[in-house]
Amino acid sequence: MNKRLFILFNFLIIFVSILDYKVIPFYERLGLDLSNQFAFHHCVDDSKVVYKIPAVECPDFEIRPYIYPPLLYAFFSWTRLFDSIDFAYYFFVILYIISFLAIIYIWSDKNLVSILFGLALFFTFPSLFLIERGNSDLFITLSWSLGYYFYSMKKQWKTGVFLAFAVFAKLYPVYSLIVLSGNLIKNYVKNIDAIRSFLISAFCFLLMTPYMWFIYIVDVLPKWMRSSLPMMNITHSLKS
Repeated sequence: MNKRLFILFNFLIIFVSILDYKVIPFYERLGLDLSNQFAFHHCVDDSKVVYKIPAVECPDFEIRPYIYPPLLYAFFSWTRLFDSIDFAYYFFVILYIISFLAIIYIWSDKNLVSILFGLALFFTFPSLFLIERGNSDLFITLSWSLGYYFYSMKKQWKTGVFLAFAVFAKLYPVYSLIVLSGNLIKNYVKNIDAIRSFLISAFCFLLMTPYMWFIYIVDVLPKWMRSSLPMMNITHSLKS
């Protein structure tokens, strides 16, 4: 298929998908996921392990426990700068827009059509859902994108840092690690610096909070994987 026709066809898909906002399971307040980060950053001091704190002591909008990996907990330390969840959410939206534009810049062909195509993605279901929830996935996508960008610029040490962050900031780090390892090891000699950087960065991330990582891996993550929430407006599912 001609590239221009392909882009035009995808424009049409995006235009139609904009109407999908009607099926987004909007919550009664903006920033449901962010409220969990905000709550636990405002009630836990550095002497306590966030995973050991009952949800009722750090209530978010739905009084949920903290289930995110330690690296993501550290990333959202900026929420402590705000006394109000509303102001924290407004700041999140600013970060979200900046990150979204950066991703567009990295992956576009630097021409008007591809940039407009990228901007149109902002109004699709995944993007609207992430911004409505105050979700962290776009920041992880930005980290993957920066890893790709620096790899294409032959700056492998920077590549490894961003790839390590993208892996260990996810709820399921093992899946990302398997996919990434296969691609890096396939061209081991060519990617040796990226591999070294990744391993050093991963070690540093784990060493920052080793006890938190231990609890997260052996206790928090298994419990979360065994849980099964029905489709409703507080889960990441479409309305049934």
